[in-house]
Amino acid sequence: MRNKFGSYIATNYSTIDVYSLLRRLETGRIELYPEFDVHVRGTGANHKSSQLIETFLLGLPSSSIWIEQEDYGSSTILEGADIAETLKLFVEDQFRLTGLRYFGHLNGLRFSQIRSSDREDFLSSELLIREVKYDAHPRLKCEFYRNLHQHNRNKNVSQIARSYAFKNAYRCLHEFSFDLTERLNLSMGYKDSRDRGKNEARVHEFSLTVILMLYLENIKAITNSDNFSDDYLLSEQIFLDDTIEIALDKMMMLIDMGEISTRSYLKKANDVVYDLYSSLDINSVQIKSYSSYKQSSLRDNVYSLDEMLEMICNNIFGNRKIKRIFTKKLRVRDYRVSELVE
Repeated sequence: MRNKFGSYIATNYSTIDVYSLLRRLETGRIELYPEFDVHVRGTGANHKSSQLIETFLLGLPSSSIWIEQEDYGSSTILEGADIAETLKLFVEDQFRLTGLRYFGHLNGLRFSQIRSSDREDFLSSELLIREVKYDAHPRLKCEFYRNLHQHNRNKNVSQIARSYAFKNAYRCLHEFSFDLTERLNLSMGYKDSRDRGKNEARVHEFSLTVILMLYLENIKAITNSDNFSDDYLLSEQIFLDDTIEIALDKMMMLIDMGEISTRSYLKKANDVVYDLYSSLDINSVQIKSYSSYKQSSLRDNVYSLDEMLEMICNNIFGNRKIKRIFTKKLRVRDYRVSELVE
C-alpha cells in the first residue's frame, strides 16, 4: 500500500515446499547468510530444531520466511534464516530428532534413517514465503527490518537494519571497523566466531556514532524538522528533533549516497579515536555496555566503548553536560540531536 510519502514496500506472498526451498539454497538463488547480519551464521541445531521438524512432518502451516528479491534474480533471507538452516541441517543428517511428541518412533533418527514415506511427506511440506521488492526506499527498508525484528533481543537490530538498507555504506564501515578493531587491541575473550562477529558489530556502531558526531560538529546549521512536509520521513537531512537513532540512519544514508566525503570523515574518526587511545595509554577496550561496566577496572586502564564515546563527545563538542547521556540505563542513541549540539 502506498503511503503519504509517495513510496511503499511492495511484497509478494507465495508458498514453497521444503524440497524446492533447499534446492534454491543449494544453487545460491536464496542467500542463507546475508553479509549484513553476522548473527545468523552457524546457529546450528538446538533443542527447538526437532520441534520445528515435527511441525513440517505434521504438515502444519506455521512457518514463514521473509526474503528480499535482488535486482539480479537472487534473494536474501531477511527473517527466518534459523528455519531454513534447520531444514538444511536436518536433510544433511547433521542432527538426530529428539523430544518428538507425535512421531516418537522417529526419536534418535537422522533424516536418512527415517522411512522414505516420512521423508517424502517432509520434503513436500510447504511454508510461506513473503517476498520484499529490492527497489523500495532505503529509509523505509531500514524501518521495515527494524519492525520485523523488534522482539529479537539477541542482536542490535537497528545496526543490522542500517547495514541491510544501506549496503554500500555498510561495506565501507565494515572495512573501517575491522581495522579499528585491530588498532584498539580489543580484549574480547572470543568463545567462537559468532562472538567475534557480534563484537565487530558493536565497533561498527561505535564508528558510525563517532562519524555522526564529527558531521554534526562540521555542518553550519541544524534546524528542527517540518513534520507537516510530505518528504520529511525520507529526507537524509539531519534535524535537531531527530532521535540519535534516526540521525544514525540518515548518516548511513548520506554515506551510501556519496553525499559526504566519506574518506575524509573516516580519516577524522580514525584520528580522533587513535589520539584518545594514545593519550590515555589504553591497554585494551572492552565490548561491554556501559550498564554492565565495572568502574574498578579503570585501575587497569581498561575502557568500554561507551566510555570512549563519552570522552570523544566531550572532546568534539566541549560540552561537559554530555556526560548525563552516558548513564547506567541510557546510551547516546536514546537522545536527540539537539542534546548533542546545543
